[in-house]
Amino acid sequence: MKLMRQLDHITGNDNIHGLFLQHLSALERSGHQKLLRFKHQWNVKDEEFLNHLADEARHAAHLKKLAHSITKKNEIVGIQTKNYLTKLEVFILRDLRRHEIVHPKACYVLLTYVIETRASRLYPSYEEFLSQKGGELSVSSIIEDETEHLEFMKEEIASMNIPTAIVSSAASFEEKLFLNFMSQF
Repeated sequence: MKLMRQLDHITGNDNIHGLFLQHLSALERSGHQKLLRFKHQWNVKDEEFLNHLADEARHAAHLKKLAHSITKKNEIVGIQTKNYLTKLEVFILRDLRRHEIVHPKACYVLLTYVIETRASRLYPSYEEFLSQKGGELSVSSIIEDETEHLEFMKEEIASMNIPTAIVSSAASFEEKLFLNFMSQF
């Protein structure tokens, strides 16, 4: 319920709303950059991965375009946004090492799973607010992509036998990061 109150506050002010969209764009761009690094580090080139890489770039561009349709201001992205995925990645890598899980794609899969789980909650709630306001803004195409990514990551986690405790731990840590991220608005 707190998320709904926050989204109501965010969408009620054009400057805050534009800033929120710019930060979401920065997160998507950061996700794209992480995926590029994973691609080179682990030589991941399967079709699903490459589609995911393209989707993240498209999401970042779409969100930036939405931000500029609300406000022309270009705000500096806050530290909570800049470090979001890196902090989550470091946490996950440490947890995987502590549990002696060495599968080369485990960090990518777990990081993506946790982020896509967040996206599956945030974007539909945000889309609901956008529809209620009756404007032309929409993130429905992002929701479809994120749902597909999440389903694929669920399958990957199961196939790698990543323990539920590690998944839960990563999700709990991400929840703290998300609360810090939302505190900017």
